[in-house]
Amino acid sequence: MSRPRKTLHYYKCPKCNGVSVNANTTPKAKRIGANDLYKEFLKGYTLDKDFISVLKFQIEKIYDYHNNHNKVDQDNLHAQKRELEGQLKNIKIRLGLGEIDAETFSLTIQHIQEKIAAIDSKIDYQQPTKSNLEIMIDDSLMIASQLNVVWDRSDLENKKNMSRTLFPDGVLYDPEKHCYLTKNVNSYFGLINTLSNSIRKIKREQTNVCFGVPNRFCQ
Repeated sequence: MSRPRKTLHYYKCPKCNGVSVNANTTPKAKRIGANDLYKEFLKGYTLDKDFISVLKFQIEKIYDYHNNHNKVDQDNLHAQKRELEGQLKNIKIRLGLGEIDAETFSLTIQHIQEKIAAIDSKIDYQQPTKSNLEIMIDDSLMIASQLNVVWDRSDLENKKNMSRTLFPDGVLYDPEKHCYLTKNVNSYFGLINTLSNSIRKIKREQTNVCFGVPNRFCQ
């Protein structure tokens, strides 16, 4: 009695000629499957846990810098809105005193309200508090340091969402080199990757140099 053959899952490119790749890695396969290959691809964007505390400090400094500049802009917008609201109140008083007619009042009110609406569209009413920002940074760095774990624990829909978040323009497969490529990485994870590479470079330089002398001469 013959054993039933196992069905191998694979991905096939509908627009390519003869391009397909096994979904999973098998013992006899010459190359790893597409799923494991994607995990290897994610490793390139996974944060080293040893860098979390340093990166958190750097990201908080970057946010503080931008938030301080943004606060000045927001304060100016709020000041402009208060001034317009004062004008709105004054024009109503002038109408009540009979200093202006109804048509002038209507045109002026519309003009001021349009300016207030334009300012409202620029005011950020959802700026995170310092404590919320710290939580957001902690959560994002935790996810960044465990991309493969998060990926493995996610269902299909969440995997799609995660992939779209990380790689907004999608991911391409190169059949000749058997690797994934992307043209665009989420700006926040791109920042994490850039800072991580900078830290690695600094650590390598510190390892290779001891008071200006190559490490092999340091005792």
